[in-house]
Amino acid sequence: MDKNKEKKISDFFIGRLNQYHKLKYQIDVNLKENLRDPDIDAYAISKNLWTLNLQIKTGEPELKKFFGVSEKKGKTRIGIISTKNIFEDIEKIIRQAEKQYSNKKNLVLLIADEFSPSFDQGFARKIPREPYEFKGIYLVKLKNPYDEGQVVAIKDIFGFHGEVF
Repeated sequence: MDKNKEKKISDFFIGRLNQYHKLKYQIDVNLKENLRDPDIDAYAISKNLWTLNLQIKTGEPELKKFFGVSEKKGKTRIGIISTKNIFEDIEKIIRQAEKQYSNKKNLVLLIADEFSPSFDQGFARKIPREPYEFKGIYLVKLKNPYDEGQVVAIKDIFGFHGEVF
């Protein structure tokens, strides 16, 4: 994935996390990903908190199903999400990532996509709590140019579940 895109997704996520939890993280993109830490796309660094190692997932076929399709209504586009298998799709994305990354317990998985209809709090809390191996897992739902969107906590690093911020 393009490092500029990784930075924008990471910045959006950390901006929301900082605001919601009153933190002061800053992003440092892992430019030497293949040499240093191949599983880490970006680091979230703070003077008073532990470093968060971020892995960003985009473009998987399940994401296309999960985030829905765009449909034109008048002059605007709206997102249609099929909720039939949405939780199974999330589970599949996470389980595939668990197989792919060796140091999961120290990774925060960001499942991100540019086209993303929003979740309400009630729907987000219906995402099943599973004993995932990652330190944290979030859906990062963005609208291009990455300044609007939302974050949904599947496994929050602070123990919250289904929070939308």
